[in-house]
Amino acid sequence: VKAQNIDVRLNSSGGSVFEGLAMYEALRRHPAAITTHVDGVAASIASVIAMAGDKRVVSRNGSLMIHEASGVCAGPSKDMRAMAQLLNRISDQIADVYAQRTGTGSVESWRDLMKAETWFMGSEAVDAGLATEAADQDAEEAWEPFAHWSKQEPAAAIEWQRTVAHLSKGGMRDPKRPVWLFPQD
Repeated sequence: VKAQNIDVRLNSSGGSVFEGLAMYEALRRHPAAITTHVDGVAASIASVIAMAGDKRVVSRNGSLMIHEASGVCAGPSKDMRAMAQLLNRISDQIADVYAQRTGTGSVESWRDLMKAETWFMGSEAVDAGLATEAADQDAEEAWEPFAHWSKQEPAAAIEWQRTVAHLSKGGMRDPKRPVWLFPQD
């Protein structure tokens, strides 16, 4: 990707810690100005991906959730102890990202918040340093990224409508029958 600016829009409950850390590192290495937007939720490792932004924007109704790394282990007690040690090391890595990117607190203080599984709603994320600003969805510019999906580019609008229809009906709706989100003149 060769761009001067990259916007990453997040609404994720998380996933694989190693894949998320790779995404975070890839975004941090990219020379573009990165803006991460938490549109809904950035939970678990998605909250770390949100930290990759030079500018980190949380929607007024958006949330970030942080918690300790978790995993599954089977085997004898030595395997369980090894897994516990690994999870602690990974949690320290994640806490270090929060401490570095927010410029507040220590790894230990972030670990305490992670142990408590802490949720930051909207401007609380800004207050904690996890976001650099809160967005107002009522502002006209909030819809600007979606403006090109209306009448200017009908194919894009139709594809967007098919995607929304598919997601809103749990994939049970025929994608060839779009739900019209924009009034037709």
